[in-house]
Amino acid sequence: MKISDGNQPMWQKVQEAAKRNGLTVEQAKCDISSFSPTEDLIKRYSPNIVGIIHAAGVLRDSMLPNQTWEKYVDVFSSKSHAALYLHCALEKHANPSLYFYWMFSSIAVWGSMGQSNYAASNAMLDGIARHRRALGVPGTSIQWGAWGEAGMAANLDAVNKKRMAAGPMPPCTNKEMLDGLEKGLLTDMATFACFKYNVDVLLDSVMSEPRGATMQFNQNQVQKIAPPAHLDQCGWCAFSRNMSMPSKMYYAPAFTFNPYPEVGPDPIMEDFMSY
Repeated sequence: MKISDGNQPMWQKVQEAAKRNGLTVEQAKCDISSFSPTEDLIKRYSPNIVGIIHAAGVLRDSMLPNQTWEKYVDVFSSKSHAALYLHCALEKHANPSLYFYWMFSSIAVWGSMGQSNYAASNAMLDGIARHRRALGVPGTSIQWGAWGEAGMAANLDAVNKKRMAAGPMPPCTNKEMLDGLEKGLLTDMATFACFKYNVDVLLDSVMSEPRGATMQFNQNQVQKIAPPAHLDQCGWCAFSRNMSMPSKMYYAPAFTFNPYPEVGPDPIMEDFMSY
């Protein structure tokens, strides 16, 4: 809950716009990695809170041999622990006009090299959102892809930016992300994702080495766009639940789509046992 130096010019614009509309905006420092100050903050503004956007987060990326528990704590404290503390404080202090509680998650929850701590922490946000919905209170977790014009990805060096742009999930513009946010919120789902695929790159990576471990992982994502031939019915089963036939043919006209068999051996188990 602090405006960084890089965002100060934008904060000035927010203050000026608020003043023109007769509103008051302010910064408030709070250590949301601890429950006591988080509860104090919520208590101070209750019962008048109408919305919360939990956008905090840090990166402590390392491959598993180089990961430490301290790096996990750093990531958990700012993101998943903070989200849980906010949830608990909201449960203790009623805010009947609370309309939304947004938590900024990440597509890293699907698996991201070197980000085991970040993936786990964001997955907890998704769980908190679903838990709050089960309780009948607002909760939404947005799994963001890479923002190309703001956020962590925007601060990468030129080499890494170029590599990301040529990858299977290129960064999105602010407009694309905000459009995705609006459409996701209209679904009223507890969790949704905003990202885009570079379809050609993604399909090429999967088809190049179908039996590799990384490729097997990628297939879980790709089969919702177009099931590679070696996935056969296994890919079709998951794919057909998510897209209409025109969509299938639009994204992958080169593939042949066979109907899922009504009888016969389980294709998933057959594929598994083939190893």
